[in-house]
Amino acid sequence: MARPNASTTRPLGTARGVIHRRVHAVPADAAGLSNIKRARTFAHPGDRRSWLYTFEGAALPDALTTQDTSSGGSPTLATISASGGQFQILQDNTDEAQNLTLYAGDKLFIDPTKNPYVEIKFKVDFDTLPWSADQRLVAGVGSGRDATLDDMTSNAWFRIDGASANILFESDDGTTDDDDNDSGVDIVDDTFVVVGIDMSNLAAVEFWIDDALVGTTDASQLSSSTLLQPFIEMQKDAGTETEDLRVAYILVEQDA
Repeated sequence: MARPNASTTRPLGTARGVIHRRVHAVPADAAGLSNIKRARTFAHPGDRRSWLYTFEGAALPDALTTQDTSSGGSPTLATISASGGQFQILQDNTDEAQNLTLYAGDKLFIDPTKNPYVEIKFKVDFDTLPWSADQRLVAGVGSGRDATLDDMTSNAWFRIDGASANILFESDDGTTDDDDNDSGVDIVDDTFVVVGIDMSNLAAVEFWIDDALVGTTDASQLSSSTLLQPFIEMQKDAGTETEDLRVAYILVEQDA
């Protein structure tokens, strides 16, 4: 079958029908690889707000901050020199608990009732893959931070957890805690992945990996009073692993 070379558009099913995801499938290159690019177009751009957080400067974007719970070590949480800019979360080899976070400092602003979409591009240069049982990473959105990730009131995120390379997806709306769903996609060492969370239908929140829909969860009890924030955290409970997480960008969109 010939590869498509024209864009196709499919609706996201929002109530007002103003949002569409446009997928461009580009023919394969000489190595047999293809580039899939997604752009989002809006019939009424004034009805949407967008926040794109990139890391090309010396400082974090104003809305973002970090959390470092290490006590004896000196992990890295900083923007670094890299093509397009990246934010680095790098554990050091101190044998201790290190919970390292990039988030909005619990200044919650994402309204689940306003058709939010969140996209994050990241990679991990693994010290070891798969991880040991006391290591984990989440990337997506969450309510107020808790070092015990499962104790956070609300979330919708991707997760890498314990002795597996599986990329999991999960959500919690305060009533339904839908954890540890296997996306069928494994994380690849030192290779960027683009993950997306489409919350335009809270009864079927969509989880995307590299432009492929990998599953849905029910987070229908989220409301305008359960605001969220961008949330990325990498943890180890102990050990000398030096895992290196790089974030290229975080995109947040919702109705105005």
